[in-house]
Amino acid sequence: MSGQTAHAAPPAAAPVAPAAAVKFEIADIHYSYHRYGSYVNGGDLVGDRFILRQATMLDLIGEAYGVDRDHILRGPLWMEADRFDLLAKAPAGTSKERVAQMLQTLLADRFKLAVHKDTKVMPAYVLSVGNGAPKLKQVAAADQSGCGIRSTSTGPMQVGPGLPAPEVVLFCNSVTMQAFAETLHNFLGGPLGAVVVDSTGLKGTWNLEMRMTWSTNRSSAEVMDAVKSQLGMKLESAKTAQKVMVVDSVERKPSPNPPEVARLLPPADLQFDVAVIHLAPPRTGQDKRTHVEINGHEAIFHNTSMQFLIMLSYDVNETKLVDIPPWFLSSHWDIRAKAPIDPASKNADVDMEDVKVMLRSLLADRFKLKMHTEVRPADGMVMVAAGPKLKKAADTDIRPTCSAGQPGPDGKDPRIANPILTGLITCRNVTMAEFADRLSTLLSEEFKTPVADGTGLTGRYDLQFSYTKDMRAATATPAVRPNAAAAADGPEEVSDPSGAISLMDAFSRQLGLKFEQQKRPMQVLVLDHIEETPTEN
Repeated sequence: MSGQTAHAAPPAAAPVAPAAAVKFEIADIHYSYHRYGSYVNGGDLVGDRFILRQATMLDLIGEAYGVDRDHILRGPLWMEADRFDLLAKAPAGTSKERVAQMLQTLLADRFKLAVHKDTKVMPAYVLSVGNGAPKLKQVAAADQSGCGIRSTSTGPMQVGPGLPAPEVVLFCNSVTMQAFAETLHNFLGGPLGAVVVDSTGLKGTWNLEMRMTWSTNRSSAEVMDAVKSQLGMKLESAKTAQKVMVVDSVERKPSPNPPEVARLLPPADLQFDVAVIHLAPPRTGQDKRTHVEINGHEAIFHNTSMQFLIMLSYDVNETKLVDIPPWFLSSHWDIRAKAPIDPASKNADVDMEDVKVMLRSLLADRFKLKMHTEVRPADGMVMVAAGPKLKKAADTDIRPTCSAGQPGPDGKDPRIANPILTGLITCRNVTMAEFADRLSTLLSEEFKTPVADGTGLTGRYDLQFSYTKDMRAATATPAVRPNAAAAADGPEEVSDPSGAISLMDAFSRQLGLKFEQQKRPMQVLVLDHIEETPTEN
């Protein structure tokens, strides 16, 4: 794909130049596979290796310059969609600040990134005390302080496609209100979509807990209600002047890795220490569900088909896996595997990315799996105009953005008026090509392959649509809207008397867009060889 640059805009200040002399010894950059629930991980120097996985350009800039991704302005939409894996080498013991400078140099060199600093009035949330006493416990300052997430159920927390959203507790021990405000943004930045400013006036350090559903589709209203009902505090939207980093230009495709990267940065030889594989017995009910648990340094694969194992380990969906035998779906396996213990993190759970690498080695060793990639014609969706109902972008100076579950800058959320609308997509300042490009990430369960733009529409748009994710469950029991006034803020047309709206109806009725299938070249995984029975335990 050819390089793309941000749309031109005169810089408000001198460009920020990285320290050119501060460089990684060598670095490997390549595209990450798209996967369910993608999130950046890594960011620490372990020995002489700096690793960042599944990092968007926004994540990379944030890591390099110490800025929140919401404070990175302008630049193309792919900056929040394309993901990269970065492996770099630096002298052991290099400070975090110096590693950040090395990353700045790397981005300027390999992506031709140019940025400058500025100040802009932007949306924020203000945290303040409510009418009564806050439901917090003031405690003495402690050496061990901070916030975290824990599951309310016993056993490891399970998150994934088809699984119910687990209930969790956001807890903080001996933290200031400023630290709690930052935690709200860090943990709940998706639904809030803006920084949280401490205006409580509360001094000292505090213990607190807040229970909620752990879901990427949580709305800002849910977070605000949890803060009010459980903590006795207010979280209200506002606008404040904030420091920002402005992207002047950036290329989508990094320059090639140096030829010596394979020799100087060889991939780690990751393998399970031991793995026990059994054919899964017939199961019913909840016990039949396929899932993976990480418990310390043990990975447990429960009732998993070979198709699932390959999809998980190679980070592909079923459309990318071709020429598979019938038993890939009919045979199921139970696997318990123990990963080697890293002395530096012996008390932590094994990294899921490492588990995937070890699973690939396990399948090759025990099932003799061999695969290759190739490009073949495959069915894909094309987005076309059908009486478009789109609004021109109100501000073409901002960075194009699309998000799931997050209302627009006006804070309006149609799911409040009609709770049966469980899905919400909001985009600002996007072209139709950018919007189509984001759909297979935003709606990966519905769009298994990349979507092409066939609308013929030019210009940039602000758009929002809401829909019902599980139509079967939603239409089984009629929904009751809160009141007529609230309903008036919802969509004008519905697909069902219950108020439920299917995804395709939402596109058609709310945006005037529809989708057609056509064949076009796509990369797939082709099976070369596999044994139906694994080698002995």
